[in-house]
Amino acid sequence: MMGRNIAEAYSKFGQPNYVETHVGSADDKLNGQKVYTFERFGARYNTYSAVGSETAPVNGQLTHTEYIQTNTVQESCTVRLFAGKDNIVDYYEVAGNCGLWDAGFGTTGPLHRYGIN
Repeated sequence: MMGRNIAEAYSKFGQPNYVETHVGSADDKLNGQKVYTFERFGARYNTYSAVGSETAPVNGQLTHTEYIQTNTVQESCTVRLFAGKDNIVDYYEVAGNCGLWDAGFGTTGPLHRYGIN
């Protein structure tokens, strides 16, 4: 999306969840640019973990009980595109699990700040 019109992002991601103006320091090259934030939900699944156990008499016999906690995980991805007055994407950040088949690339924002694309 770098160097392309923001309109192409709409065709790829749909409507942005929100649009805002970036406010940074006076020497920040992104200061005053529009920030388009797109969010997408990926896989949803449950994880299970043991949280305790006890052994107690039940009807005259010792019974061992394990307590299991269910946690629901909702993977999500946030893509932020920064576009100047000409509506051309100058910068982007990706956070969360955004990858091919939800493989995930992690957070890219800090990498781009250091010039790594």
